[in-house]
Amino acid sequence: SILVFIAILVVAIMYLAGPYLFGLVFDESYRISGEYARILSVAFMFQFIGAPISITLTALKKLKVQGLWQAGYFLVMIVLLFSNYNTVNHFYWTFTFVNIIAYTVYWSLTVYQARRHDRLL
Repeated sequence: SILVFIAILVVAIMYLAGPYLFGLVFDESYRISGEYARILSVAFMFQFIGAPISITLTALKKLKVQGLWQAGYFLVMIVLLFSNYNTVNHFYWTFTFVNIIAYTVYWSLTVYQARRHDRLL
């Protein structure tokens, strides 16, 4: 899909040149923001790819499934927010890992529900 291509392209650019680009565009003191963007770009890639299918569960009238996922994601984010981290990088990597898992579960639930719906037609 085009979204996957765009997401991978953005992540590749951020990984290869994120700190340099932030330093160039904003100021040299923003290079650390480029480091953070490098990490977070992976987490946001999963959200970016998952956004278009987010309406699927609603369209299939699987609001309970979607609500349970949303509640679980919210609770995990609250726990993540109040956990202790040694560094900012540690927090960002943990956030990225949690997002990858959460959105993989979300995609899996959506695909499962869509296939189940199609079989019942």
